[in-house]
Amino acid sequence: MPETVSRTTAKKKSPPAKSRKHPIANEIVPEFPDGWVCVAAYYIWEKDGQPDGQDFNHWIAAKTQLSNLWKEGNLLRIE
Repeated sequence: MPETVSRTTAKKKSPPAKSRKHPIANEIVPEFPDGWVCVAAYYIWEKDGQPDGQDFNHWIAAKTQLSNLWKEGNLLRIE
């Protein structure tokens, strides 16, 4: 009777993925003046058709857009 050899299927571990950090992603984004956020939120509100009750969402969207512009280098530095 032939001898049965059991094979263990060992999965090869792939090497850990190298993390890629975008140099701008680590940049600290400043706290924008409320006046800037207010103006940006106003234009977002107008673009959205001037809906009622969306002020918080427009405020957050404005801050996000300002942050993105800052990271892209499209805003002046605040000192």
